[in-house]
Amino acid sequence: MADNVDEELLKVLIDSACLLVASKAREVVLSALGFIKTLLLSFSANFGPFLNQVVSTVFLVFSVIYDYVFSIGFTLAELIVHL
Repeated sequence: MADNVDEELLKVLIDSACLLVASKAREVVLSALGFIKTLLLSFSANFGPFLNQVVSTVFLVFSVIYDYVFSIGFTLAELIVHL
Protein backbone atom coordinates (compact mmCIF):
# COMPACT_ATOMS: atom_id res chain seq x y z
CA MET A 1 0.00 0.00 0.00
CA ALA A 2 2.78 2.47 0.85
CA ASP A 3 4.33 1.95 -2.58
CA ASN A 4 1.13 3.05 -4.32
CA VAL A 5 0.95 6.53 -2.74
CA ASP A 6 1.09 9.37 -5.22
CA GLU A 7 4.12 11.61 -4.70
CA GLU A 8 1.91 14.71 -5.02
CA LEU A 9 -0.29 13.49 -2.16
CA LEU A 10 2.78 12.86 -0.01
CA LYS A 11 4.03 16.37 -0.81
CA VAL A 12 0.72 17.91 0.29
CA LEU A 13 0.75 15.89 3.53
CA ILE A 14 4.32 16.91 4.33
CA ASP A 15 3.69 20.57 3.47
CA SER A 16 0.65 20.59 5.75
CA ALA A 17 2.52 18.89 8.58
CA CYS A 18 5.40 21.38 8.28
CA LEU A 19 2.93 24.25 8.54
CA LEU A 20 1.48 22.73 11.68
CA VAL A 21 4.94 22.28 13.21
CA ALA A 22 5.34 26.07 13.01
CA SER A 23 2.24 26.57 15.18
CA LYS A 24 2.48 28.28 18.54
CA ALA A 25 0.34 25.66 20.27
CA ARG A 26 2.48 22.98 21.90
CA GLU A 27 -0.11 20.23 21.40
CA VAL A 28 -0.37 21.00 17.69
CA VAL A 29 3.42 20.92 17.29
CA LEU A 30 3.72 17.60 19.11
CA SER A 31 0.92 16.07 17.04
CA ALA A 32 2.44 17.32 13.79
CA LEU A 33 5.83 15.89 14.74
CA GLY A 34 4.17 12.57 15.49
CA PHE A 35 2.44 12.67 12.12
CA ILE A 36 5.74 13.42 10.35
CA LYS A 37 7.30 10.47 12.20
CA THR A 38 4.45 8.24 11.02
CA LEU A 39 4.86 9.46 7.43
CA LEU A 40 8.59 8.80 7.59
CA LEU A 41 8.14 5.29 8.93
CA SER A 42 5.30 4.44 6.53
CA PHE A 43 6.72 5.95 3.36
CA SER A 44 10.46 5.80 3.94
CA ALA A 45 11.16 4.78 0.34
CA ASN A 46 9.34 7.86 -1.00
CA PHE A 47 10.40 10.30 1.72
CA GLY A 48 13.85 11.21 0.37
CA PRO A 49 12.91 14.26 -1.73
CA PHE A 50 11.12 15.84 1.25
CA LEU A 51 13.69 15.17 3.95
CA ASN A 52 15.44 18.52 3.55
CA GLN A 53 12.17 20.41 4.00
CA VAL A 54 11.20 18.44 7.10
CA VAL A 55 14.61 18.72 8.76
CA SER A 56 14.87 22.46 8.12
CA THR A 57 11.35 23.04 9.49
CA VAL A 58 12.02 21.03 12.64
CA PHE A 59 15.36 22.75 13.27
CA LEU A 60 13.79 26.17 12.75
CA VAL A 61 11.08 25.42 15.30
CA PHE A 62 13.52 24.01 17.83
CA SER A 63 15.84 27.00 17.44
CA VAL A 64 12.93 29.33 18.24
CA ILE A 65 11.95 27.17 21.23
CA TYR A 66 15.58 27.01 22.38
CA ASP A 67 15.97 30.82 22.28
CA TYR A 68 12.71 31.36 24.17
CA VAL A 69 13.23 28.70 26.82
CA PHE A 70 16.78 29.70 27.67
CA SER A 71 15.93 33.41 27.70
CA ILE A 72 13.58 32.79 30.63
CA GLY A 73 16.13 30.81 32.62
CA PHE A 74 15.46 27.14 31.93
CA THR A 75 18.35 24.73 31.96
CA LEU A 76 18.66 22.00 29.34
CA ALA A 77 17.67 19.33 31.89
CA GLU A 78 14.51 21.25 32.79
CA LEU A 79 13.64 21.62 29.11
CA ILE A 80 13.99 17.87 28.51
CA VAL A 81 11.83 17.10 31.54
CA HIS A 82 9.06 19.40 30.25
CA LEU A 83 9.13 17.87 26.78
